[in-house]
Amino acid sequence: MAKVCGRKGIINVIELSLVVVTLFVSFSVFFPGNSYKDKWDDAYGTLKARDAALTLERTGNLHAYAYDSGQMDAFLTKLFTGSNAVVWHSISGGIAETTKVACNCTSIQVAQMNGWAGRTLLNKRNISMEFCRANLVASDECLANSDVLLIWGSVQPLGASSAALIDYVSKGGGIVELKDFSQSSQVESDSVQTGIFGLRWGSLTTGQPTRTEFSRTPRGESDIIYQPYKYFHHIPIMLNISKNGGAVTGCTYNPTGNGTLTLKGVSYEFDTCSPVSAWIDTDGTGGGDTMVSARQTVSVGGSSLLMSYVNGFNSISLSFQPGYQFGDILSFTSGSRVSPLIQPRDGNNDRVLLQSVFASSATQPAAIIGSYGSGKTAWLPEFGKDSLDDSEKSLVMSMLLWAANKESASPSAQIANVGTGYVASYINVQNYDMFELYELNIGVGYPI
Repeated sequence: MAKVCGRKGIINVIELSLVVVTLFVSFSVFFPGNSYKDKWDDAYGTLKARDAALTLERTGNLHAYAYDSGQMDAFLTKLFTGSNAVVWHSISGGIAETTKVACNCTSIQVAQMNGWAGRTLLNKRNISMEFCRANLVASDECLANSDVLLIWGSVQPLGASSAALIDYVSKGGGIVELKDFSQSSQVESDSVQTGIFGLRWGSLTTGQPTRTEFSRTPRGESDIIYQPYKYFHHIPIMLNISKNGGAVTGCTYNPTGNGTLTLKGVSYEFDTCSPVSAWIDTDGTGGGDTMVSARQTVSVGGSSLLMSYVNGFNSISLSFQPGYQFGDILSFTSGSRVSPLIQPRDGNNDRVLLQSVFASSATQPAAIIGSYGSGKTAWLPEFGKDSLDDSEKSLVMSMLLWAANKESASPSAQIANVGTGYVASYINVQNYDMFELYELNIGVGYPI
C-alpha cells in the first residue's frame, strides 16, 4: 500500500505541473508580452508647452515675458490652473533680465557701478546689473552666483587665484579686467595674465595718446570683435535727471528735468521736455540748444549719438554711433605720463578691440579680448583717472554684458520631483535697438 500511495502522489504532481503549463500557455496567448503604448502623454505635454509659447507670441507678450520671471510665472500658473503639472522656463542666448556681476574691487567702486550701470533699456525691455564685492576664491558666494567677474585695479598678482578663475570660466563665466601695468613682471610672471587673458608685455612708452578708437570695423559676424563692437554701439546708457530745470517754452514739463552728459571732460546739460523729447546742450556752453526726439541722432561735441529713449521726466537713454572716439584711456601717471604696450600673447592682432593713437600716428592696443575655456575675457586699462565719463561707463557696461554667461539655469528645485517632463523651444528675434536672437524653453512635467 505504501508503494501505491507514492504513485498517487507522483500523479498529482504531474497533473499540477500540466495545469501550470496550460495556464502559462493560455496567458501567453490571451495576454501577449508585447503591448502597444501610444505617445499621447508625450505629445500632450509638448503640445501644452508649445501652446504656451504661441499664446505669448500671438498676444504680443513673448519678448516682455521671456525676460520677466514674475510675469512669466504668473502667466504659466494661470494657464495651467487646475492641473497637477509642474511648469518651468529658461532662456539662453540673449542678455538676461538681471546680470549678476562679481566685482573684485573696493566697496566704493561697487557702489559706483551699481549707481551708473545698474539699469538701462534694450529692445524696449528693462535690463539691470547687480554688483557684489567678491574674493577670488571658488568658495566665495558672490563669485559662485555671478554671470561675469570684474577685476578692477588689483595690485596683487592673480596667479594665486588661477585655479578659481579657471574653474569660473570653465562654467561659462566671463572675466573683464581693468588694470594698468607698469612693469614686465606684472604680466610675464602672472599665469593669469599670460594664460587666461593671453597678454604679453611689450614696453612702457613715455607720453600719452591723443585719442582712443575701435581698432577696425568688424569684417563680419564671425569676427572676434563683432559682438563687443555691436554691444557698445547699440546698448544705450541711461542718464538720470539730477535736479529740476527751468521753464522752457514749448515743453510739456514745467519745470523740466535737468541732467548732465559728460564726454572727454566736458559736461553737456539736457532737459527732459516732454515724454518723447529733450533739449540738449550740444556745444558745452550751457543750456539746451537742440531739441531731440526719441530715435533721432544728434551731434554732441562733434560725436554722433542716438537718442534711444526719452524715459518720461526721469531720464534719457543714449547710444554712441560708429566712429565715436574716446579720449586717452591708456596712459597713467608714474612719475611722468606713461602708456604700457600690452599685446596679444598669441600674436593675433584681431583680438585688439581698441587702439590708442599718438600724435605721431603710432598706435598701441588699449583693449584686448579673447576666450578661455567656455568663458570670454577682456583686458582694458583703468582709464587713467578716478572717474569715468559716460562713454567710458558705456564701454565698461557693454563689455560686462558681452562677457556674461547667457545661459539661465532651469529651476532645479522646482523640477526635482518631476517624473516625466517635456520641453518646447521657441526661437525669437528682436531688433529695436540691437539684433538679439534668443531661445525660450518652456517645460511641462508631472510629479513622480
